[in-house]
Amino acid sequence: MEEKASGKFLLGLLNSVIPKVFFRECYGALAMDGGITFTNKNCGEIPIPKRIGNAQQRVERLVDRILAAKQRDPTADTSALEREIDGLVYALYGLTPEEIKIVEGAAK
Repeated sequence: MEEKASGKFLLGLLNSVIPKVFFRECYGALAMDGGITFTNKNCGEIPIPKRIGNAQQRVERLVDRILAAKQRDPTADTSALEREIDGLVYALYGLTPEEIKIVEGAAK
């Protein structure tokens, strides 16, 4: 059964490493033209996992912590929380450790 993703969950997922790599692979040539213009069409091409389970609540809590930290201090380092979201997203997509290395290497 397909689950409904919340806005905060999508915020976390869309700011994770996987969509960055997805856009680079699909629209990389556009970067040479000054960058990608994000539209409903190309954002709609990102495959969202159909089964989210308890990952949704976990991602939402991490997003809340990131937003709170940035509200207190816009320069706050939230990279550890962002890596936690990446880990949850990798699990949602069922990535193996080898695939995670490839994704993280492509994100650099």
